[in-house]
Amino acid sequence: MEILPNSASAARHGRFIMNIVERAKNICVSPTKEWEVIEGESTPAAAVVGSYVAPLVAIGAVAGFIGGSIIGRTIPFIGTYRVGIVPGVIGAVFVFVMGIIGVAILSLVINALAPNFGAQQDGRQAYFDVPLPLGC
Repeated sequence: MEILPNSASAARHGRFIMNIVERAKNICVSPTKEWEVIEGESTPAAAVVGSYVAPLVAIGAVAGFIGGSIIGRTIPFIGTYRVGIVPGVIGAVFVFVMGIIGVAILSLVINALAPNFGAQQDGRQAYFDVPLPLGC
């Protein structure tokens, strides 16, 4: 028996995913316009981490687990090497936790340096930190 979410819940989930994707894309493509939108929001730092940073950091952790434990890595003249499931999960959790910590530290540094550049201090620098690995 399959339990399907109600349509309102599914719609909220779809908007949530789209908001993360749109926010990351807009920060990369049109940062000035997106920062104006972010400036008008009153999202606390904890909510930014929970609703924006964590899902994007989780993408890298899950992809690393799939690549390392399920698909494996090809080593020339040796073959395919796969990490075991338990070490793969431990590695994925480590990558996830360190990603969150890295974003938090970078946000603190940006926040501390903000007055030197005429910017205001607030806890929303994580919006900037996460798209960096995307090459933005």
